[in-house]
Amino acid sequence: MEYYSGDLETFESMLEAIYGILFAGAAIAELGAIGVVAMTFLVIFAVLVVIGIALYIFKAYAIYSFAKKLNYPRAWIAWIPIKYCRIFVLSDLAGEKRLEFWHGKFKHDDRKLGFWAYVGIDFAGPTIINMLCSIVMLIPVVGMPASCICYVLNLLPLLASAILEYIYFRDILELFKEDKHSNEVTSFVITIIDVLVGGGLARAIYLLTMKKLEPLNKIEYEQEIPNDQEAQYEQVIED
Repeated sequence: MEYYSGDLETFESMLEAIYGILFAGAAIAELGAIGVVAMTFLVIFAVLVVIGIALYIFKAYAIYSFAKKLNYPRAWIAWIPIKYCRIFVLSDLAGEKRLEFWHGKFKHDDRKLGFWAYVGIDFAGPTIINMLCSIVMLIPVVGMPASCICYVLNLLPLLASAILEYIYFRDILELFKEDKHSNEVTSFVITIIDVLVGGGLARAIYLLTMKKLEPLNKIEYEQEIPNDQEAQYEQVIED
């Protein structure tokens, strides 16, 4: 051991310590190759969990802080660790603005109905399509062509969800910027990035860049009713 100044026992102790750290103790190390594979998967899983939690916190904070800037009364919903809760906040930030798509050719006055349609399409759409396709593919002769059609049909829920996300983000941009064409292009690009990458990260980053802007007009939101006043409110409605 020309390049080691300590004694052999100390050197062996160091090796054992490093070995134990790399393979999470003797119990895993004794498994040999299986232990190495198991430890690798555990490390990858732990890293993915940490990344997932970090992304959740970042996206929730971006939407929450932006909603608070607009004095949105239900901004706290953004912290619920469910994707649709963040989408709900985004869909509701434009207030009573009518849902419009394709220069007004498709429009609807009820934004909440649009949100529930989004949940149904995004959550149940692929399952329903796959079930129907599985049944059709059992039919002789048409089964093979049906499999190709099913591949295309599976893209429809993704497309419909992306369109609604595009509308929600475009409506938010219009609260701050008058240039409708620029708002449409920006929303389209952000939506495409989020569809390709997934998770709404691009949208969250862009919202944080808008925190210094001020809305063009004051937005009126439906205010939440405090619990201690709810009974009184219901009584007034009944009277």
